[in-house]
Amino acid sequence: MLWGGPDERRNYHVVAPDQRHAYDLVKWRAGATHRGRGTANADYLAWGRRVLAPASGVVVEARGGIRDNTPQIEVSNPEAPTGNHVIVDLGGGEHAVLAHLRRGSVRVQAGDRVGRGQVLGRVGNSGNSSEPHLHFHLQDTPVPLSGVGLPLRLPWQGRFVRG
Repeated sequence: MLWGGPDERRNYHVVAPDQRHAYDLVKWRAGATHRGRGTANADYLAWGRRVLAPASGVVVEARGGIRDNTPQIEVSNPEAPTGNHVIVDLGGGEHAVLAHLRRGSVRVQAGDRVGRGQVLGRVGNSGNSSEPHLHFHLQDTPVPLSGVGLPLRLPWQGRFVRG
């Protein structure tokens, strides 16, 4: 995990009402998230790893054609801050937002029913993203970057990112 938790020291997302309980997930090895200089997406250990549905639901939005940023050079895309993403309606007023996916990797489309653990796409570096990672949060609306962020029930059961 790179960012996440109940306060701004551990989670810069807390200042945004919709992302108050958001997590940015990376892969660490030997104290680093990348090999070499980290100037290419492929240097990052999370790059291209499968992103799995956290629970069963219905896809309400899926976007997959936004180019990935170049690490250490491009870290922002104000026209598409969530980048390539999938939003899943989990029922009960909960919507899972999985963002910054790799261009061309999204495997679902709006209206698809997905099961827990189903591959949705791959970790990328699209949108407002400084390095390849998965941004994950729950919110009370299917509209990205709006509504109220909802707390995750921890400990998580299962994993969202696999090799």
